[in-house]
Amino acid sequence: MSLKGFLAVRYIIGALFLGLACATGGIVNGQTAIAPQEKQRAVMVPPEIILPVVVSQPDCPLQFENVVLLKYLNGLGGEAYQLRNRGTKTIRSYMLATLTTAGTGDETTTDKSLKPGQTSPPPHEGDEVEVVRLTDELRDKLKLRGPITGVIFFMVVRVEFADGTVFSDELAYKALREYFETAAAKPDHK
Repeated sequence: MSLKGFLAVRYIIGALFLGLACATGGIVNGQTAIAPQEKQRAVMVPPEIILPVVVSQPDCPLQFENVVLLKYLNGLGGEAYQLRNRGTKTIRSYMLATLTTAGTGDETTTDKSLKPGQTSPPPHEGDEVEVVRLTDELRDKLKLRGPITGVIFFMVVRVEFADGTVFSDELAYKALREYFETAAAKPDHK
């Protein structure tokens, strides 16, 4: 699967999980009951296939940690990471972005509070995801062989603090996004 395909599938994951959650409801003795969800199984995508890169932002109060790319056994893709508030103020909300050298990307805004020194839950905590070992058989099935297909950059775009102040790296984000879009549009870009 190409990097563009991998990223396009990422956008579908949220809708699929919502659909799965809605589909698990049932009727038991006249009462609505929610059946337990079956864990999704995934492997970590080797960095020699798709390389995750955290953008250096020395003044940013929010830091990405434990970044991994996932490939679900059903063929879909995703990512997991933790965030650490390395600043001195409580964070009220934040906007994150992923960008690729293929000129694609995604932005996510989260209204989740993080106190100074606090780390978001570990990857997969509370999710119904089981990470399994990448065997040769799974490498072949999921097409995780061959040369590198792309690089995904993880970046903090904006952080809003509980006191109303803001950290913003929006100019750098827009410049990087435009650079990748322009590079991807060039005829010699593959």
